[in-house]
Amino acid sequence: MAIEPDGLTAPADGQPTPALAENLERYVTFSVGGRRMALALAEVTQVTEPPDLARVPRAPGWLAGLTNLRGEVLAVVDLPALLGLAPLSRSTASRLLLTTDGSRTAGCLIERLHGLRAVAASRLESSDTPLCQARFDHGGVRHDLLGAALVFDAVQRQLAMRRRED
Repeated sequence: MAIEPDGLTAPADGQPTPALAENLERYVTFSVGGRRMALALAEVTQVTEPPDLARVPRAPGWLAGLTNLRGEVLAVVDLPALLGLAPLSRSTASRLLLTTDGSRTAGCLIERLHGLRAVAASRLESSDTPLCQARFDHGGVRHDLLGAALVFDAVQRQLAMRRRED
């Protein structure tokens, strides 16, 4: 997958322009619930076809199930459902995106993988979307930037609330 530097190109002489010299962060972009989203490449460990899932009885709707990936049992989150959108309707374009915050790893079901984008920090704006820490526009399309830690914290909060209800 090639990294597209968000519309920035190097000049013919190869000398970096001020815009190119700025720190660029790389993001994996994808769709969930008809929305464009992104995760920092550093928070994504793998993208693969969704495996078979073991359902968990009485699990919340956003917990799609569990899977064994190379000997590690991982929780798989239906990301659109966790965001309060309609649950994912799997298709041939659906993918499992493995994400980590450094200490926790989980799988997130996404509708479609779009690719990688390199975005200058100065292009990030605040976002009002739940679990998103920022947003950026690329080609006139808004991308909400998820934070892996925010996703994991939301899962823990939802599970804690569910335990109190039971």
